[in-house]
Amino acid sequence: MFSSKLALAAVVGALSLAAAAPASAQRVVVFGDSLSDTGNAQTATGGGNPGSPRGRYSNGLDWVDLLYGSGANGIGLNPASAIGGNNPNSFAFSFGVATSTIPAGNVLDYAFGGAYAGTGNLGTNQAPGVILPPPAPPGTDQEIALFKALGGKFTPNDTATIWSGANNGFYALKFTPTPAAIGATAVAAATNEAANVQSLIGLGARKIVVLNLPDLGATPALSNPALPGGCGTPAQCAAASQGGSFYSGTFNAGLAGALGTVAAQNTSTNIVQVDVAALFRVALANPAAFGFTNTNTPCGFNGGTACNGA
Repeated sequence: MFSSKLALAAVVGALSLAAAAPASAQRVVVFGDSLSDTGNAQTATGGGNPGSPRGRYSNGLDWVDLLYGSGANGIGLNPASAIGGNNPNSFAFSFGVATSTIPAGNVLDYAFGGAYAGTGNLGTNQAPGVILPPPAPPGTDQEIALFKALGGKFTPNDTATIWSGANNGFYALKFTPTPAAIGATAVAAATNEAANVQSLIGLGARKIVVLNLPDLGATPALSNPALPGGCGTPAQCAAASQGGSFYSGTFNAGLAGALGTVAAQNTSTNIVQVDVAALFRVALANPAAFGFTNTNTPCGFNGGTACNGA
């Protein structure tokens, strides 16, 4: 779960996706973690997490709203997602209490804050892969399984999106912060995400947008020793930053390779890989070009400084 200016990378990435989300798309189904959660975690926790006015893990909207909503850069599939309040087409897991049918709507969001790529959720403080019964929050495996259990299938004009993997890294950086463990976690997470893509193909998805990770080591939580409750001393932050960068690079390389294999085996599916890592580097190198003046302080709902950027 990101609680920093990393939200800018999601916004920049969203603006680059227009070609991957044509106006002819009939429905968008979203899977992932807090970067794509438009209200599920907040609904499931009764407003406790993330506790922001809009139910997003940001100080405003997220990339799902900005790309698929009715804003200036959206394609207008779900106008309600671009105005205040929770997205009415978000699917509230309610910690295991699900409705019996797929909710109606052109944008169906299954993403849940804290989700691991694969099984489990960072919010449980359990390692990726640990299966806990409801009301434990889900990982991407559980998100897709629930979509399937409710009769979810894709038509040729639907677009599926998936963005995950960061929370696996946050767990490793906190609980198993050795290079070997961090690297192994990154490879496993990338493998899991590629397996999720294969699962979506099995449900009929023919247009899948997959986003990689920005440099986690450049986020405030892993690089700024001045943050209360952050990464610690300058030396500790330097180590955390190095570990975060190593994780991101290893994950992204593994994901690209695994998706290449999936694409070669499924030539009728258009898998669009979005290089958020590259977009993030561009934004950090020239933040003013994207309307930002501060890239090292958390922003928004959870105690960070007030800000009006995306």
